[in-house]
Amino acid sequence: MKLTKNQIALWATVGIGGVSAMLRKRLYWSVDQRLLLVPGQPEQIALLVITAGMVLCLLLQVYRQKGTGTFGDNFTCPEPEALGHFLLAAGILATAVTRAPKMAGLLGLIWQLLGYLTPVCLTVTGIARLRKRQPHFLLHMAVCLYFVFHVVNQFRAWSGTPQMMDYLFALFGSIALILFAYYQTAFDIDAGKRRPMLYWGYLGIFLCLVELARSEFPLVYMGGVFWLVGCLSSMTHGVPPKTEEERHDPA
Repeated sequence: MKLTKNQIALWATVGIGGVSAMLRKRLYWSVDQRLLLVPGQPEQIALLVITAGMVLCLLLQVYRQKGTGTFGDNFTCPEPEALGHFLLAAGILATAVTRAPKMAGLLGLIWQLLGYLTPVCLTVTGIARLRKRQPHFLLHMAVCLYFVFHVVNQFRAWSGTPQMMDYLFALFGSIALILFAYYQTAFDIDAGKRRPMLYWGYLGIFLCLVELARSEFPLVYMGGVFWLVGCLSSMTHGVPPKTEEERHDPA
């Protein structure tokens, strides 16, 4: 079966993300006496160049994407999407059970509670998709909120880190997951935007894979990768979105 351009872009992103993760892992083999990265290493330069290239190439990939904002026109293959939701739910739940929040007080408590609530929402969404039903928008909104508080909860640790390379991919990977969940929520009320959703999905896969090379929350980011791949597979294997003329044509 001939692959579409979106399918090629999806699996190319997975492959490049995996190679970049190995580069990042290799980068931390060489540190100074303070356990800080040595500036100007070839792996560091290559990783930054690849990341900048992915940002640009993915923009070009989605630039000409067209389609409606309705759920039914964009998600036509529910099985991979449902599986992605289940795997992200497992990753978030396992993290909530095994890891206490680093930020004490109300924000840390909210992050912990969302770590138990969000897997339930993801599971319900996955079941709805297996039944070929359009999920309620509040279910994906819970995912969006979880990753917002995940970023807030980690900000104190990140702000005390002397090198951006230590948290750069975790930060931007989490932002990509937030935005992808936001556009999922929009599609649930038939107000989605195909291009930005595809863009943040592709970029999120790349960033989360690179973060897995050195992550405090590997189950969350691995679950995020499976979720993004599953959702994008559902979109890229589906029928092309209908135009307005086709929508009003009884034939």
